[in-house]
This record gives sequence, C-alpha cells and structure tokens, in this order.
Amino acid sequence: MVEVADIPGVGPAEAQALAAASVHSADDLLRSERTALARRAPGLAVERIRRWQGWAELAEIRDLPPAAATALQAAGADGVEEFAGWGLARARAALPGAGDEAILGWIRDAVRLVHTGVVNGEVRLRDGTPVAGAAVTVAGRPAVSDARGRFRVLRLALDRTVAVTVHHPALGYRLAPKVAVSRSSALVVHGFVLPGRPAQAPVLSELRGDRLPPVGAAPIAVRSEPGAPDPADILMVIDRHANGDARAASRFLDFAEGRFVRRVYRIAEAELPAGLSDGDDLEWTGTLWAPARFTARDIARQVRLRALQRRFPRAPRSAAELDRFVRALARALSDRRR
Repeated sequence: MVEVADIPGVGPAEAQALAAASVHSADDLLRSERTALARRAPGLAVERIRRWQGWAELAEIRDLPPAAATALQAAGADGVEEFAGWGLARARAALPGAGDEAILGWIRDAVRLVHTGVVNGEVRLRDGTPVAGAAVTVAGRPAVSDARGRFRVLRLALDRTVAVTVHHPALGYRLAPKVAVSRSSALVVHGFVLPGRPAQAPVLSELRGDRLPPVGAAPIAVRSEPGAPDPADILMVIDRHANGDARAASRFLDFAEGRFVRRVYRIAEAELPAGLSDGDDLEWTGTLWAPARFTARDIARQVRLRALQRRFPRAPRSAAELDRFVRALARALSDRRR
C-alpha cells in the first residue's frame, strides 16, 4: 500500500494536512471527493489533489513501478482512463526503459480497471474502533484490513453484487452476502462491524439448511472429500475411476472462506447400483446408493425444505407456531420465483 507521503508532490506539510483529514494512503485518497477534501484540509488546492489522485490511479495498474506512474503522468496521462487510450508508440516514448511486452500488459490492465469495479470497505468494532489485520474476501478475492481497518479490492465485475466475508480470530466474523460493486472512481465505502469476540469462520451448507449468499456472488471451487458422504446428501455421478469406483458431486453447495464449495466423493463400486451412467443422481437407501432423478427445481425445493427443518427443529407447540410453520412450508413447497 502506498502512503500519501510517497506520492510525488506530497511533502511533509501536505502529508500532515491529509492525515488530519483522515487520508493516509493512496487508497484513502481515491476514496475522497477532492472538493470536500480541500475543505477538510485547508491549504490544499483542488487541482493538486486531482493530480495526486491521478497518480494514485496509475499506481494501481498491476506491476507498474511507482517511477513509471510518475513518468506517465509527466507525459500527460492524468489517470488510468487516459492511459488506457494510449497506443504502444506513445507509451513507449513515455517509458523508454520498459519493454513492449510490459507496456502492453500495463495498457491492458488499465483498460481492465476502467471497465471493472471496486469494493471499498472499513472494518470496525461496534464502538467504532478500527480492526487491523482482518482477513477479507470479496467475491473470493483475499484482502487484509490495514492499520485503520480499511481495504480496497479492484477488478470486480460491474453491475452485480458480491459476497464479502470479514474474519478476525479474536474479534469475530461477518458475512455480507449482497454488497454492490461500484465503479473504480466511485467514492462508496461499505462498513463492516465485528462483534468484538473470538469466533471461527463458519462453513455454511445447503445440506444442513444454512442460508448461503446468492449464487454468482462468489466463485465456486471443487473440493475432494476423504470421507464418506452424509446419508442425507444427494449426489450426481461425474465419471468413473478405472477400478469402477465413481466420482460423485453433492447437489448441495457449501460456503467457506469466501467461496462456494462443491464437495466431491469417491464411492466404492460395491456401493453402487448396476448400469450407472455419468450424470445420474444417487440417494442413500440405508445399504447402498440407489439411482434417483432430481431436477434443478427438485434440488431448489430440497434446499428450502432443509432450511425449514433447521428453522423448526421440533414440532410446533402452539397454534401460532403451527400457523407460522404451515405458512413457511407452503412457501418452501412453492416453485414460484422467489
């Protein structure tokens, strides 16, 4: 992370004025509206702040050295969007010591930054104390909160929401399943509050009735499991091993460490029915895995029913509780778009 004192043109007095306005890093500078910042930091002209922000944008280009960002700005690139429109010849003239392959990679990443988005965040406790060193994932991408509890994750797909997890072993866990991605130039900052007590990052599972973030809010990873599947699971055969054992994936997703997880098991041939084909579903009969047929709609209904079972682990004990259960069951069984 680039501190503001390391930005060209920011001297000790300017760095002190920016720090007084709670701007300590290049990331902080990019999350600040320059006119408002000039009001909070008297003596700093809007134009100077704009130039510092332009350098901070260029410094976000992957693998671009700080000296190259300074050279590009001196050659007329006010920021990432300007540089993204340059051709190789102009960039080569501004960066005479760099090879063409490196320059083209920087231009490509500048284009990527222009057309993707960002999540800016702050991690705090309930009393407002910033949390440093929290492990953050944004759509599966890792980050760590800085000394002031801040983080910034770039190159996210626009026009979508993403799952954000925040975990500090001593201070707690937070899952935000639907955080909007902003354009990289946007000033939106999302706040994440931890409870302030030790906690393990949980593993959520549709199989157990947990509510997961929307699919698409994070990437999906495949994990091979060493043990046997839960008898309550529903599996789909992927392929067969040379000895006849099957590779079978759960039809239910988990969510762990900021990613969706598809569990995959090895099922011994002796536990399989004859005539099994790739793509067949399996359910446990008590002695072996039997062929079954579950559509995507069936699985979605199963997910809702398991969530209902978790919500009502015992039989309703009052008329009001029975009414709530019946209403929830009707919703779980309904296949209408929810």
